[in-house]
Amino acid sequence: MKVEVLSYGELLIDFSQHGKGPLGYPAYEALPGGGVANMVVALAKWGHSVAFGGRVGEDALGALLRKTLADCRVDVSQLTSSSRPTTMAIVSLDAHGDRSFDFLWKGTSCEGIPMLAPDLKAVPRLFHFSSVSMSDPEGRKNNLASALAHKNAGSIVSFDPNLRTNLWSSLDTAREAMREGLELSDIVKISEEEVAFLLEEPLGDPMEQAQRLWNRHPLPVLFVTLGAKGCLWFCQGQRGSQATPKVAVVDTTGAGDCFMAGILHVFLGLNKAPSALTAADAAGMAAFGVASGSSSTLNRGGIPSIPTLDTVNSLVFPSAG
Repeated sequence: MKVEVLSYGELLIDFSQHGKGPLGYPAYEALPGGGVANMVVALAKWGHSVAFGGRVGEDALGALLRKTLADCRVDVSQLTSSSRPTTMAIVSLDAHGDRSFDFLWKGTSCEGIPMLAPDLKAVPRLFHFSSVSMSDPEGRKNNLASALAHKNAGSIVSFDPNLRTNLWSSLDTAREAMREGLELSDIVKISEEEVAFLLEEPLGDPMEQAQRLWNRHPLPVLFVTLGAKGCLWFCQGQRGSQATPKVAVVDTTGAGDCFMAGILHVFLGLNKAPSALTAADAAGMAAFGVASGSSSTLNRGGIPSIPTLDTVNSLVFPSAG
C-alpha cells in the first residue's frame, strides 16, 4: 500500500528522568522514542498514511517499540529485527525541563542501520531522515543511499540534522555527513546551534547565519528553530520569523520532532512540489510548526507527548481554543 510519508532511522527507548525514586535517586521511565519515529507517529496521529523503516532488537524493548508504532497506525512492514540489543538513550532533565542525551549505541540495533530501497510500485510521496543514524560509517552510507534512491524514484526528501555530538567520532565527520544530507533534501528543519556548527562559527545573529547557510545550500524551503524564541523560515528568496506560543513547559523531549511533523503536515495538505511553495506557504508551515512543538512540551517523553490536532490548532488560532 502506498503511503504519504516514509520515515527512516533511529527507533529507540528513551529512559527519561521523572523526578526521584523512593530512595532519593533519579527515577527513569522507559519511553518509546527516536526523532524520526516521534515525527512520523505525530503525522499518523494527525491522519496521514505513514510507514517507518529501521531496526530494533529481538528483545522485550524491541517488541515494545514495534507494538507502539503499530498501535499508532504506523506501517511497520519495513521495520526489521536484529539479534543486537535495542538501542537506548538516557534522557536527563534540568530544572527548566531541558534535556541532555547519553546514548547506548555501539553494538545495538540502530548502529549500521540497513539501507532501505524504495518499493517502485508504491513510492512514498515523502522520505524523511536525520543525521542520528548517520553517526556510524555504515549508517551514514546507508542513510544517504536510501535517501538518494527514494529521491530518484520520485519521493520528496525532508531532513532534520538533529545533531547529537556524543554519537560522532569527530565533529568534522558530523559536519560532512550533515552537509551531504542537506544536498539531498528539499525540506529541512535545523536548529540555530546546528547552523552555527555547520558554518563553523560561534552563535551569532540567527537570521544572518541562517541566510549564509541557505546561500550555501539553496533549498526550496528551510526552517531554523530557535527554541523558546520560535523559528525562522526561508523560501523563494524571502525570509521571515515566527514567535513561539507561551506554554508551561514540562519536558522539551520531542519538541523539534513535533515541529518537523507540523511543517510537513501543512506541506502535505498544500499538495505542491517544494519548488512551488510560496513565502506565504512557508509562513503557514512555520506557524503550525511552532504550535506543534510547543504543544509537545506540555507532557513528558517523545511519542507519549505528541499533541492532538485540536491542541495544536488552539495555539495557532487562540480565539478557537
